[in-house]
Amino acid sequence: MNTSDLFQFTPGCFGSTYFAKDSTCGVCPFAPDCEKRSVQTMDDIRAICGVVTRKRRAGKGELSEKAREVFEKLGKSAREVRASLMGGENPYPTNQGFMGDVCQILLHFREVKTAFLATVIAERCKLRPSTAASYTKQAVAILQHCEAADIQGDSISLRRG
Repeated sequence: MNTSDLFQFTPGCFGSTYFAKDSTCGVCPFAPDCEKRSVQTMDDIRAICGVVTRKRRAGKGELSEKAREVFEKLGKSAREVRASLMGGENPYPTNQGFMGDVCQILLHFREVKTAFLATVIAERCKLRPSTAASYTKQAVAILQHCEAADIQGDSISLRRG
């Protein structure tokens, strides 16, 4: 049975609404596909009705749209990133953007202030401080998403294996 054959078993609500924290949606085997479909359905309805919405901010534990874009471009799964860092290896090349630099610094120091990371990123990537601070937030969010780092106050540290 292929995936399209499985859609005949979807519940009546499929693709119309999705609530990630709802106990019903949370256990539904169609939830991943439903979430995508319901977001598209809502976007289509908004477009038809001419409704303009602000971009939704990422919730706790979620990557922002920009951080998700960066993470996906890097091409490693969360599991691969975590395993590399736990094994003392940098999952990203240091010559291909800020994530490699951030990981290398954390591998060397194990814990640093996020302001220090922003300063290093600004200098290495030749960025304005405000842009480097934004990149730092993205890097921190990605490493937290991968369950490879922890934040305490204004410090980030690699998780120990």
